[in-house]
Amino acid sequence: MDQADAVVVGAGVIGASVAFEFASYGLDALVLEAAPGPAAGISGASAGILDTGYSTPLEGFESSIVLAHNARWPDIFEELKIPYKTCGALLVAQDSGQLSRLEQIEQTAQEHGVKVKAYDRGQIRQLEPKAKAVAGLLIPEEAITDPYEMVSHLLSAGPKVRYSSKVSTVESTLNGALVRCESGDVEARFVVNCAGLFADTIAGDDSFSLTVERGECIVFPQEATMLTDHIIFPLSSEQAKGSIIFPTIYGNLCAVTTTGEQKDKTDWTVQPEGLRVVQAAAAKLVPKLADFAPVDSWVGLSALGHPRNYIAEWSKRVPRMYNLAALASSGLSASFGLSAYVLDRCREHGLEVKPRSLRPARTAEPTFPWWQRRKR
Repeated sequence: MDQADAVVVGAGVIGASVAFEFASYGLDALVLEAAPGPAAGISGASAGILDTGYSTPLEGFESSIVLAHNARWPDIFEELKIPYKTCGALLVAQDSGQLSRLEQIEQTAQEHGVKVKAYDRGQIRQLEPKAKAVAGLLIPEEAITDPYEMVSHLLSAGPKVRYSSKVSTVESTLNGALVRCESGDVEARFVVNCAGLFADTIAGDDSFSLTVERGECIVFPQEATMLTDHIIFPLSSEQAKGSIIFPTIYGNLCAVTTTGEQKDKTDWTVQPEGLRVVQAAAAKLVPKLADFAPVDSWVGLSALGHPRNYIAEWSKRVPRMYNLAALASSGLSASFGLSAYVLDRCREHGLEVKPRSLRPARTAEPTFPWWQRRKR
């Protein structure tokens, strides 16, 4: 039977970050992934936006973790040669009734220490002439990456990985945990549950449950890239969250809109009606986008936690298992903050670490966008 200092369930962004963190401190970390490859779930269908945490609440766990990440990710990305681009983001107000909310978010960002710059109507027209806005807030350090490449590079820098290895259950043992897996059981001192949409199944108790929120994503033709090179966020309302418009490191311009909840955690089918909703919402933000028919699309699913989001806690059922689940839209941005946090929790429970070191980073350049990998 295999043994490991830490078994990480799930090879998404969070699982890869946690495994990388453990391995870089000399620990034997093993990732068990049910799919045949990395980033096959939530991570591989995300927008790849690295958020600064400019608008997270001033108090709370999520805020502290996202801000901790901001201090770390540029160095790690450079260290592991993970592709990214700092393109900046623009949060826009589309009518005068939203101006006070924009000012509140500016104040929150400043209190967080996140760089922002306010633009009035005239200035916003110069910065983003194609966007429909009466004012805006520029967040210059917002960035984009390829989440598949991020996961792949992290996993190539130390941890061991087993794909096509679905975990059936985790059981408590005298000195840790036993992970029951179809590719062979593993004894571990610690287990970190990063199983995405199925983290509640791995948890195996009633401490939390997960449902699915659906987002439709569309890709515009290359000609649309002239419209903006920023991420554009609308100020959401209670009636609609609007469409986020974002560039990619591959030169595409994309849009994503949350289109509702669904029961099936395995349904990644693109819905034509959902695509129409996304394009209509995107055109409200950048009207010229109505002139461009999408050339590609994909579905992004995220986990909604019950009774709350941002679950980061020790299991009640298996004392040496730590659950990370329902990380909302900031999971990618919080990944290195969470990985450091979990390592510290395990150290408090007796896990000893060595000085930090890394394996040589992979150098292969990405050849095609992450959303196309899901179709191959």
